[in-house]
Amino acid sequence: MNPTTSITQGRVRLGHEPTLELRGRTYRMTRIAGVADRCLAHPSLDEEAALNQARGEALGAEAILYHLTSATGSKHSPMEYGGRFLEADRALLEACTVPTVLHVTGAGAYLDILAALPCTVIAWSQADVQAEPTSLGAHGLTCTDAVGADLALEQGS
Repeated sequence: MNPTTSITQGRVRLGHEPTLELRGRTYRMTRIAGVADRCLAHPSLDEEAALNQARGEALGAEAILYHLTSATGSKHSPMEYGGRFLEADRALLEACTVPTVLHVTGAGAYLDILAALPCTVIAWSQADVQAEPTSLGAHGLTCTDAVGADLALEQGS
């Protein structure tokens, strides 16, 4: 990404029916919870079962909104997230053949770790996560409500 790029390449709309507008096309996104998020919500679920659930939900999707809330210091240490969940998240995102939006929420999210995951777009709100868009676009487009992002982020309803 060119740091001087304005937000003209498209947008991500969150909300009840999330969409990705990219290069003149609008994709309906299927919302999928991250592997760690699933394991926290259902303690009896192991990483492999959570990954298989997510893979099943991704089948037939036009685009994926992969939502991560638990890659934060309040839920996991960087070592725990990296050791238990990072590779499962990577495996799912690598298997996707449609555009993927990695949506990161939660104060103190490990964006430096998550930015290396394969995705079309990495998205976050500056209200949740403080990060400069120019530092995270190495592997995909950035999407936030900050100046300098490739795509605009709209919260929606």
